[in-house]
Amino acid sequence: MGRSYQRRFNDGPVAQVTSPVMPMHAPLYKDRLSERYRRVWLQRPDEVIRMSNDVAPKRAYRSLKRTEQAARTRDRIIDAAGELFSSRGFAGTTMADIARAADVSVESVHATGTKASLLLEAFRTRYAGQGEWSSFDEVASVREIMAGDDPDRGLDEVVDFLAAGHARSARLMAELRATSGVEPLITEHWAELVSHKAAGWMASAEWMVRIGIVDGDMPPAELTTLAVSLSVMLSAETYLQLTDDWGFTDDQYRAWARVELRRSFA
Repeated sequence: MGRSYQRRFNDGPVAQVTSPVMPMHAPLYKDRLSERYRRVWLQRPDEVIRMSNDVAPKRAYRSLKRTEQAARTRDRIIDAAGELFSSRGFAGTTMADIARAADVSVESVHATGTKASLLLEAFRTRYAGQGEWSSFDEVASVREIMAGDDPDRGLDEVVDFLAAGHARSARLMAELRATSGVEPLITEHWAELVSHKAAGWMASAEWMVRIGIVDGDMPPAELTTLAVSLSVMLSAETYLQLTDDWGFTDDQYRAWARVELRRSFA
């Protein structure tokens, strides 16, 4: 015998339905309905399933939008953290400061990561424009430079790349070094960062020999010495010393680096 029952979906009108069996899909269907449905006819369960499937793509679309919005929020938080760590230092920056600068809640900042992890991510992103550890010779633009065979042009382009990277990230590098002994997460990653930097300088030394900037073949020990010299001359610490202590502009730093490289090695 049939049975009558009433269902109200959202704030739409009540639908009076008579069915031999209460459709088991009805509660699920209500949950999956989009706002555009104001009335629903539940005479046939298969119709319920069909209409439920019709709204699935819109749920996927909304999910994609939420994912994109979350990614933009994360980028904004990391960018704000990088700005504040660079200007105020790690110790002088709070999670609330980052939230205000990014125009998000403090809860959103904590959900993105710890303060130490934000410093790491800010440096990774700013150093070479990518959010991962790598030596600079692994960056596509540097590989392109090192594929060339013009010594003068190659030196100029490497200096330009390093100067731009230091302008973005040298202060963050200094904060990483200062906190590497007190923040366990940064301590854990510091050795990896140093290893990547050493690999980059060794690759640069080998490139300078190959392209003829440095004359003749070098035994491994001398090649290592060349890499060490490059790392001291072109390091983030030297960049900060020249720009902060000596008042060099970016253009003055680039000119100094070009002259010293040619005078020391060419």
